[in-house]
Amino acid sequence: WAVRSSAVNEMDSFLRKMSLILEEGGQGGYTLTVSKAGFGQRGRLSMVALSGAIAFQGAVARCRSVIFASGTLAPFALFKRELGLGEATLPGTSLFTRPVVSDEVGQCSSVTRRLKTLAFASLEGQKLSSTRSFRAQQLPQYLTAVGTIFKELLPVVPHGKLVFFPSHEQLNDAVSHWRTTGLLERHQLLGLDKFCGIPVVVESSGLSSEAAASLVTHYRQLAAQPEGAVLLAVMRGRCAEGADFKDDAARAVVVVGVPFPSMDTEVKLKMEYEGHNGSAWYEAEAYRSVSQAAGRLLRHQNDYGALLLVDGRFTAQPAQLSGWLRHELREQSRRGNLTMAILRTIAEEMTHFFLRNEAAEV
Repeated sequence: WAVRSSAVNEMDSFLRKMSLILEEGGQGGYTLTVSKAGFGQRGRLSMVALSGAIAFQGAVARCRSVIFASGTLAPFALFKRELGLGEATLPGTSLFTRPVVSDEVGQCSSVTRRLKTLAFASLEGQKLSSTRSFRAQQLPQYLTAVGTIFKELLPVVPHGKLVFFPSHEQLNDAVSHWRTTGLLERHQLLGLDKFCGIPVVVESSGLSSEAAASLVTHYRQLAAQPEGAVLLAVMRGRCAEGADFKDDAARAVVVVGVPFPSMDTEVKLKMEYEGHNGSAWYEAEAYRSVSQAAGRLLRHQNDYGALLLVDGRFTAQPAQLSGWLRHELREQSRRGNLTMAILRTIAEEMTHFFLRNEAAEV
């Protein structure tokens, strides 16, 4: 048997996309992008899909009904438009949505028992915001406050703790600041870094898929130990995408700031394609990734963990978040503005939360 090279596979994929463009359903839904070769990178010719309707409509053209099952479909107006659902594109179709938090299926009560959800807006009057303008003015104070929250809460979380930043720039700023303050330090004898006294693995930019997989494997090994581990990574980065962090690999997920997509060529093209809905799509993508991050904590019916959202915008329970997550924020997170006393109380509550769920596992 002949084995096709990666170049042949890429060409085959490219030609398949080209053939779809020439079909009636694919017109206008793709764009051609060309990137120049750079340092350590090859030039790239890509066909970028700008609408999910291209593949979806062809797949369901003969179906009488389709069931979507996911915790990250909201907001539904954007979801409907993305898949081309409606009289104008698929005559006779309608999108029916049931409440995503329903006592009928027991989701509400079980999620609350297994998911501790907290959003923080400030600490001792120091505002928590990852916007570029705010960080430019108060970066040291902001990162000191975030570090203080981590110092109080991360040690009470058993095993694995995932901390996601919106970009490598923000991750690097945090790492640099916390090394200066001593919160992140190198233990020469152990040959590893510790963050808040806990072994830490830090994602760096430009990792290959193989290097990222090796980094995640190392983190999982550390997280399995009694001391646990912290992974400092980037939302949508190599370590965040495609890796499954179930059970002890993720007992806490921390989202620092609102993870808006980077303004690369494909994102700009998508926003241009969406027209006056471009900003709404861009904002929805940011909050959808937060809902996905929360889902990392509940990989099966007995999984559990804590979701910590470190940015004042989360305390408003944004409509772009999935309904089940907004419900948990509304029911659980009433302490957006923190004092040190409140922070220590939260640490005690989290300790009891984990002890209760650990006992339920036995």
